[in-house]
Amino acid sequence: MRCGSAHIDAKPRGRRESQTEVANFEFDPTRHRLYSCIMKPTAHIDISPDVCSGRPRVAGTRIRVQNIVAWSEQGETPDEIVAAYPQLSLASLHAALAFYYDNRESIDRMIAEDRDFISTAQDQAGVSVD
Repeated sequence: MRCGSAHIDAKPRGRRESQTEVANFEFDPTRHRLYSCIMKPTAHIDISPDVCSGRPRVAGTRIRVQNIVAWSEQGETPDEIVAAYPQLSLASLHAALAFYYDNRESIDRMIAEDRDFISTAQDQAGVSVD
């Protein structure tokens, strides 16, 4: 695997009764190029394969960097986000945004993958979101 490649390694796993067709895979973030080649944890940002599917998150929380980006893009101010999530500090919020801008292409790709996954799951379940 090269650091410049854009594919994600996923290993099939056995079906469980509670799984849907679209969720029948296991993401291995330690083999993902973003995890192993580009993004490195910081004092405020953790990347752990066993937490939040290896997505970058605010250290000590399950709040992903991409969540903070989404809230910011929806017009929420840093003070509003910290008020809504008291486990965040302004420093950790700004560190998450700095981490996003340092890794923008990679995190934007993660956001797009999540949107595609959700859209596929909704289509398969016959759910319509207006």
